[in-house]
Amino acid sequence: MIWAITNFLVEGLDIIIFNMLYFNYLQRKTLNQFLSIATILISLIWFSRAISFMKYVTENGIAMGDFFYLFILILPWLLMFIIPVSLFIAVLLIYYNLLKNNEISILKNAGLSKLMIARPVIILSVIITFISYFLTFYIMPYANKELRLMKVDFVNNYATMAFNPNSFETINNLTIYVKDKDENNKLYGVMINDKRSKLNSITITAQTGDIITKSDAIYLIMKNGTVQRYNYQKKNSEILYFQRYVFNLTHNRNVSSVVNWKPKEKYFHELLYNNESMDKKNISKIRSEIHERISYPLLSIILTLIACTCVLCKEYNRRNDTRNIILAILLAIFFMLAIIMFYELIERSAIFIPFLYIFKIICILICIKFLHDSNIKNNEAIYK
Repeated sequence: MIWAITNFLVEGLDIIIFNMLYFNYLQRKTLNQFLSIATILISLIWFSRAISFMKYVTENGIAMGDFFYLFILILPWLLMFIIPVSLFIAVLLIYYNLLKNNEISILKNAGLSKLMIARPVIILSVIITFISYFLTFYIMPYANKELRLMKVDFVNNYATMAFNPNSFETINNLTIYVKDKDENNKLYGVMINDKRSKLNSITITAQTGDIITKSDAIYLIMKNGTVQRYNYQKKNSEILYFQRYVFNLTHNRNVSSVVNWKPKEKYFHELLYNNESMDKKNISKIRSEIHERISYPLLSIILTLIACTCVLCKEYNRRNDTRNIILAILLAIFFMLAIIMFYELIERSAIFIPFLYIFKIICILICIKFLHDSNIKNNEAIYK
């Protein structure tokens, strides 16, 4: 009797240890593959966009720190698309390789159901989904706000640093002309026409000019020139000669109090409190944004279930070894296109909101139904 109990406990302990080992093994392999794929996709997108933006650094004088900070701010938005796709590819590759190497058959012969084999990556997808919620609710809106402010900075400040020779550049009612510019960004034959004031207009001419950045502000220091001020009310002008004149090219960046933030630039709790004076178009955009942030992170779980279902619920056949992969990719593309269509419909009418969640729940239940296999045959043949 004691011997039987001991054997039972030992066998139970062996099963627990085996489950822990396979769980950690599959989860670790999938996580490493997911991080590798996500890193590759982010790098490809960054490098492809960096080439087109490098001219702003070389020609317009944008600091390299601001240049890289811009790409860091774009990262949360990229991650919302890259995370579910990378996880889907990782799960598909890992489980397909396990199937080819006959490791899935070993797990099945050990008494594990298809759902139990898929459990490590399903739990991983749930963890990644919670991380995605944090990104969509807080990190992405913050990054979008910073991007909006940086865009204002580039338009108001850095664009003025181009100073292309023999061309007029107009920025916020400020027209700048430079006759020539040397390799050290020293300007020759400078003319500035400032019409930002409603009371008067100012025209400044100078023989030379130097651009200096100090304390987050950009100054144009001009030498040997004139300042002509025309008063609109008095309709008279006055001229001032100078040997050295400092002109501030920078606008105040503190615009957050007056900026009308777009839905993608608002935190989730800000989306919930709508202004009653909003028009129907803005309300519909906010409604679509709310449900997009709630439902989109769930894409990681659903795509993971699709990948597991297509790989585990089909017999491996050496002659048609890519059929399961193609099926999983087609189903994933169909699902993502359907979700995009639902977002468009929700923006038009709130009546489509329940259908979005019903569609996702049905997809999850179908995948779980196919993965649920309570009558495993220990000697199931994997290879035909």
